[in-house]
Amino acid sequence: SQRGWPFFELASASLLAHSGMLLDLKNMDEALDRGSDLCYLLLCCRANRVPPMSPDTFAARLLESADACARNQHGFLQFGHQQDRALVTEMYETTIRAILTSAERLTFVDTGWGLQEAADLAGALSLAPRLKELYLGRNQFGDAGVNVLAQGLAGLINLRILSLDCNQISNAGLSSLASNALLHMSAVSRLDLGGNHIGDAGVAVFAQIAMPCLMSLSELVLSKNVLGDAGATTLAQSCLTDSLKQLDVRKNRIGNEAGQRLRDAWKVKAKPWDGLRLCF
Repeated sequence: SQRGWPFFELASASLLAHSGMLLDLKNMDEALDRGSDLCYLLLCCRANRVPPMSPDTFAARLLESADACARNQHGFLQFGHQQDRALVTEMYETTIRAILTSAERLTFVDTGWGLQEAADLAGALSLAPRLKELYLGRNQFGDAGVNVLAQGLAGLINLRILSLDCNQISNAGLSSLASNALLHMSAVSRLDLGGNHIGDAGVAVFAQIAMPCLMSLSELVLSKNVLGDAGATTLAQSCLTDSLKQLDVRKNRIGNEAGQRLRDAWKVKAKPWDGLRLCF
C-alpha cells in the first residue's frame, strides 16, 4: 500500500519535474548492490510520473482509497490521521491551479502513460488556458487514449505545438483527434504524429475535417507511419495549404510515382525546396 502524503508529493512534483529528476529510493539498495555507476542508479530509481489530475479527480481518488481502507483492502493510500485527506486535497488543488493556470509549456514524454493517464490529463487541461506547447511523445495512449484526450485538447485554443509521436495511434485515433479536437485548435503551428500506425484512411479524415481549420499549421510530421499512395495523393490535393512550410512523410509506404506527384504539387505551391521530407 502507499502512503497519502508521499503520493501527494509525487503528484505535485510530477507536474513540472522531468522524469529523470524523480527518484524512487526504495530501489536504491538493489541498485547499489549491482554497482556504483550513477547512471545505472538513476535508471533503477526512476519514479513513474503521475499525470495532472483535476481537483475533483484527485479528491475522488482519495475517497476511493478511504472506501478501500474501510473494506480492509490493500493498495489504498494510507494516512496516519484521516483528517489529513481533506488537507491534502486542498493543498493539491492550490498547487495544480497555481501551476497550470500560468503554464505555457508542459512536457510528459516517455512516461509510459496509457488510457487512464490520458483521461486524467484530459480532465486537468481545462486549468491551462495559456498553454502553448504540449509534448506527449513516446507514450502508450493508443486510439482509446487519444479519444479521451481529445476532449481536453479541444479547449486549448492557444496551443501552438502538439506532439503525439510514438503513441500507437492508428486511423481511428487520428479520426477522433481531428473530429473532436483539431477542428477547434486553429492556432496550432506544429503537429507531430510521427512514429504511429496512421494510414491512408486516417489522413483522409484529417484532410477533410481538420486541415480547413488548422489555418496556422506550418509543420506537419507524419514520418514512420503506414501511409501509401492514396495518402500521398490526399496530402497533395488537400493538405498543402498556404501556411504549411514543412511536411515530413519519410519512412512510409509511398511509391515512387505517388511520391513524385507529391513533389510536383509541393513545387507548384512554391513551397520551400527543403520543406518536403520524402525519402524511404
